[in-house]
Amino acid sequence: ATSVWKLHPTSLKSVDVGDGLYARGVRMADGSLAADAVWVNIVNLHAELTAIGHNVLHLRHGHGHLRGHVVPGTTAAVYDNGPATSDLSALRVGSHIQFIGAWRPGTDDVDIATVFAGR
Repeated sequence: ATSVWKLHPTSLKSVDVGDGLYARGVRMADGSLAADAVWVNIVNLHAELTAIGHNVLHLRHGHGHLRGHVVPGTTAAVYDNGPATSDLSALRVGSHIQFIGAWRPGTDDVDIATVFAGR
């Protein structure tokens, strides 16, 4: 009964060559892992919001730039530890945010699941 997450709960059929896997489970006597949860391409990053476009957040992380894609029906914002909302209108250019999402391997793009910000 392993759960698999790739921006949404899914199955191992959605895992592609080149995807990064993170797993939680129990190490078996033979050295294998009996995983109860697998996260595919998951990221948890802090970044500066540099611009806001239609369904995209432009982000500075370290010395690089990322595009954070807003996924309608999925992306949520949490402001000041409040309840999650689909309303991203309180995000401000220049603010520092934290976000959880899934990398698009081989790119500087991330699909955003949740963004955490102040108001």
